Amino acid sequence: MKVLGVSPWMQKHIGAVEDPKAGVQSPGWLSSDLIERASISSENASYPLEDALNGEGQGWRASESDRQTITLSFKQPQALRHIYLRFDEPNPRTQEFLLRWSNDGGVSYHDLRRQQFNFSASSSIEEENYTSPLIGVTDLELLIIPDISHGPAVASLKAFRFL
Repeated sequence: MKVLGVSPWMQKHIGAVEDPKAGVQSPGWLSSDLIERASISSENASYPLEDALNGEGQGWRASESDRQTITLSFKQPQALRHIYLRFDEPNPRTQEFLLRWSNDGGVSYHDLRRQQFNFSASSSIEEENYTSPLIGVTDLELLIIPDISHGPAVASLKAFRFL
């Protein structure tokens, strides 16, 4: 589905994501059935967002290069105390991301974390754990610039979990 004018955005409804190893929701992490809608600027069909939300499989990957945005809108406001991001990338580059949250249905956002990091041949995994307590979260938004030098890199995300 295309929304927001010139950008080709996809919206999808995310159902409960189960841990394929245990057959039930992973302990501790909030269930993805709390998500009303996920809006993504692009998605490679072989790397769906659901893979990143359950922390299994290959994770999410954009279908095109350049800046990408993932917005998760919750069915009800949430109290979040831990957000986990994992990026796996074998190609050297400098990536930047911005993690934001909203408590008013996405009308306004508060920056939680902006960070740049380098992927190199010897370091291809970046894990981020944020433990700031957030109350009344209606939306989480992750903006990814896969290569700050605007090379042809494609954004990817191995895991996007929260509790």
